[in-house]
Amino acid sequence: MVKKVQARMSTEVALDVLKASESLSSLKQVVNSTTKAWQAQSKQMASAGDYITAAQRKYEGLGKSIKAQETYIESLKTSSRN
Repeated sequence: MVKKVQARMSTEVALDVLKASESLSSLKQVVNSTTKAWQAQSKQMASAGDYITAAQRKYEGLGKSIKAQETYIESLKTSSRN
């Protein structure tokens, strides 16, 4: 009975760690895709000669990237505490 409980507990811990790493991985992907999106939009506007909109897209994109990275960092802190 004890071995069965220990096996179940270790399986649950392993699954929890796997879920956390998948979550961190998806957060990192969000950060990367957000950064790539604003960079592409900014370049597109600049190449079209619309420098004001390009700067605006860059500014908004940087804000989104910073928020996504803050979320990622908080998740790392939380996972390191557990």
